[in-house]
Amino acid sequence: MKKSIIIEENNCYNRIKKTLENLSVGRILLVCKSPERNANYTAGLKEDFEVETFDKFSPNPSSDEIECGISAAMQFGPDALFAIGGGSSIDSAKGIKYGLLSEDNEKYKNTPIIIALPTTAGSGSEATRFAVVYKGNEKLSLENESILPDVVILDSSTLKSLPLYQKKATLLDALCHSIESYWSINSTKESKEYAITAISLILGFYRDYFKNNESAFPKIMKASNLAGKAINISKTTAAHAMCYKITKLKGIPHGISAFMCLPYVCEHMAKSGIDKAEYTELLNSFGVDGFEELSASLKSLMHELELDSVISINQAELNEMVSGVNLQRLGNFPASFSKDDIESIYRKIFKVEEY
Repeated sequence: MKKSIIIEENNCYNRIKKTLENLSVGRILLVCKSPERNANYTAGLKEDFEVETFDKFSPNPSSDEIECGISAAMQFGPDALFAIGGGSSIDSAKGIKYGLLSEDNEKYKNTPIIIALPTTAGSGSEATRFAVVYKGNEKLSLENESILPDVVILDSSTLKSLPLYQKKATLLDALCHSIESYWSINSTKESKEYAITAISLILGFYRDYFKNNESAFPKIMKASNLAGKAINISKTTAAHAMCYKITKLKGIPHGISAFMCLPYVCEHMAKSGIDKAEYTELLNSFGVDGFEELSASLKSLMHELELDSVISINQAELNEMVSGVNLQRLGNFPASFSKDDIESIYRKIFKVEEY
C-alpha cells in the first residue's frame, strides 16, 4: 500500500520547500479557496515556484468543477497539485489527479504528485485513496491508490482561526469515521488501532479544542489523520451511507449529518443480535457496556454541542433520503437494513410533516 510522506510540524514552509525540491517540483497548481488566509505558505510557494491557483470548486465539489480543474492542470502542466484547505480542497486535487490518470491523459501517468495541507480536523481526506465528487445530486466516490497524497503536512496552528461551528462539524466527521471504521466488515487489526486511538484523542481533547486551547490542536489534528487512515483501510458504513442526502437536501454539514444518523445506527446494531463482545474495545472507549448505551452517549454529546434541535422534512424529502442511501457504504455495515429500517431511522432524526 502506498505511503505518504508526513510532515508533522507547524509553520514549516522551509521544510516543505526542501521536500518539494527533492521531489523535483518546479510548477505547482495550488488548489486552494483562500490563498490569502494561508499566506505563510502560499507567499513562499509563489516566490520559490511557478504557481497557478485553481479555486473554482464548492464545499461539495461537483464533477463539472473537477473537469474545470483537469482542464486547468492540462493547460498549465504542473509537477504537483498542492491542496490547502478542508476536505473540499483536498478532494478537488484528488479528483483532478484521478482525471489526469484517465486513458485520454496518458502523458500524466504517475504525475503530478499531490501535496495536502489540511486546515480543518475532520475529513481525513489527506489520508485516503478516495475523493467525494457530486454529479447533480448523486454522490460519486472516486477510488485510486494513486490519489492518496504523496506529501501530507499536519500543521495544527491552521485550526486556530476555524469558527466553532466548523470545528464541531469536522470533528464529528472524524469521530464517525473512527466508530464506523471499527465495526466495518472490512476492518483489520491496523485500522482498529487507528480508530481506537483517534476516539481516545477526540474524547480526551474535544472540550479544550472547542475552547480554542492550542495545546489540544495537535491531538485533534492527529486524531483526524488517524481516523482517515482507518477508513482508508475499512471504508465507512451506515451513518455515512445515510448522510449524503441530508447534506444535499437540508444543507447540514457533512460531519453533523453523519453524526445525526449514528446513534440510531447504534440502536439498529443493538437490535440486530450481533455479539457485542466483538466490539468490546470500541464500547470500552466510551465507557459503555452495549450499543444502546453507546447510542445514549452519542445523543448526550450531540446535546452538549447544542446540535440536537429538531429539524422538519416533508414526505418528498423523506422518500428521496430513503431512495438515495449509498448502498455501497451500507454494505460495509455488519448488520442488514430493510427499506423500513432506513425510513424508521430518518423518522427518528427528523420531524416528518404529514400532508
